[in-house]
Amino acid sequence: MKRIKHISRKNYNMKNLNIKHLLATITLGAVLLSCSDQLEQINPNALTNESFWTNVADLNSGLNATYAALRDDDVLGILWEYTRTDIAVPFSMRVRSIGNPIYDQTFDLSTNNVQNKWDACFRGVFRANQVIDAYRRLESTLTNDDSREAGRLVFAQARALRGYFYYVLHHSFNDGSLPLFSSVPVEVDDFQQAFSTSDSVASFFRADLEYGVENLPATYNAWQQEVGNGNLGRVTGGFCEALLAKSYMNENDFATAKGYLENVMINYNYDLVDDLAEVFTGMAEFNRESIFEINFS
Repeated sequence: MKRIKHISRKNYNMKNLNIKHLLATITLGAVLLSCSDQLEQINPNALTNESFWTNVADLNSGLNATYAALRDDDVLGILWEYTRTDIAVPFSMRVRSIGNPIYDQTFDLSTNNVQNKWDACFRGVFRANQVIDAYRRLESTLTNDDSREAGRLVFAQARALRGYFYYVLHHSFNDGSLPLFSSVPVEVDDFQQAFSTSDSVASFFRADLEYGVENLPATYNAWQQEVGNGNLGRVTGGFCEALLAKSYMNENDFATAKGYLENVMINYNYDLVDDLAEVFTGMAEFNRESIFEINFS
């Protein structure tokens, strides 16, 4: 009987223990549920699309970041692209084999320079799209003439710069067939863009450049005179038209390119400088021959 009594007490104690564990679990669950609202609070100090993009000043900040993307040497490949030509060598002398994939024409998608150029250009596209998307959301809130004009100029610059980045990509990769991003991807599926045709990509970046021709000051001087001091170096309508011409020349469509080039020569007041050193050094930046310069110090 004592043994049976002992077993009953043990079972009773086990039941008490289980009940205590159950009560503890229920209590913990209740605490977690009560804290869930607190855990899901939005950090008021964190920048979001809704909290940052509120006015033209924010648009200009985003635009400055887009211009800064041009400073990446790999956009133009100025430190290595030249070795693809027949008249250049990577170092001081020409040798039979140096193991440089760019010079040897053995580069592929795994080559660092190729990857870096792709990344640099699409980083510029992404930043431009942030400004473009934000402007479209804010456009209806720009209620006075000054803010509307300032916003329009930011939008035109962002589109012109996006057109430039896509121009570089189009003439550098995959015979011009690329993923097209006309806005900032949001969902996972938005990132998984199929490659568009070369013609579609060309039409896309040319539409951006045409918008720049129609909506930007024509030259550097026009920026200074029409918009104000402190705007020297911003992308111009003349640049957009010259780049359109170049895009057609790259496709051997010289008849179409001729119309753009003649307009650039006649209507933008460009002129050749007397000293060629003024073009290739910093001695006369933004001179009368300059169509586009990447402006930073």
